[in-house]
Amino acid sequence: LLPLLARAARAHAVTVGWCQAGCGHERHLQALRHLAAEGGPAHLPGLFTDPAWALHARSVLSTSCLRSDAVTGFGFGPVVPDGYGVGYVYAADGTVVVNVTSFAEGPRDCERYLEGFLDALGIIGRVVDAAPQ
Repeated sequence: LLPLLARAARAHAVTVGWCQAGCGHERHLQALRHLAAEGGPAHLPGLFTDPAWALHARSVLSTSCLRSDAVTGFGFGPVVPDGYGVGYVYAADGTVVVNVTSFAEGPRDCERYLEGFLDALGIIGRVVDAAPQ
């Protein structure tokens, strides 16, 4: 499993790099949709009226990361009523601070999410620890 985990981490790092450089695909598409919508609904290209766009543009899990010695924690909210907002900070001492939020009236359970998150981190840790050095 470790080679697959390493491959996924490398691919994720590439995607993060694109996003940090302002080249994340969803931001470009959102900007194009916004510009087209200024002309009214009749000016929206078919891509943005297709039901698949509504599914693509709906982020149930919205995340944000900070890397700063000056910040030790922050909140990040969900972007849809039934979603999660997950903010995480890489602290100077090597720890990771995670904050999970949801709307109070929404169906999401932040404690349950965190339990699953910690379970997943434990599995990843066991995969890494079991690998030959």
